[in-house]
Amino acid sequence: MTFADTFVAPFQLFFNQLALFVPKLLAAYVIWLVGKQLIEWAVVAIDRLDVKSWEFDDVVREKIKNVFVPTSKIILVLVILDTFGIATSFVSAIVSGITYTLAIALGLAFGKALEPEAKDLTQKVKHMLSHK
Repeated sequence: MTFADTFVAPFQLFFNQLALFVPKLLAAYVIWLVGKQLIEWAVVAIDRLDVKSWEFDDVVREKIKNVFVPTSKIILVLVILDTFGIATSFVSAIVSGITYTLAIALGLAFGKALEPEAKDLTQKVKHMLSHK
């Protein structure tokens, strides 16, 4: 191998890989801009949501926005990762982890919310069993 081959070949490889990566980078940037704009439009639509037959409180509207915005940004990031060619199994593992986390959080929340009723029920059962 000559001196020129030793130094030219790595640069050619680098520029070939760069030429393949730049379109993906531009596509990801466009997806990010479009997704961000869609999220902003959805937030404006949620703010404008006003149905007379509903008792739609501002607190509920804020809660919906507080759940919608981070969730949609996570989905946007996952779409961008898919654009870069990150394996689908990685994305599905992340989604599964998020799903399990939400399931555990909801289970704990409902468990804490129903704790007083469960305590009353056990007290009633103990009282009924002690009188027999």
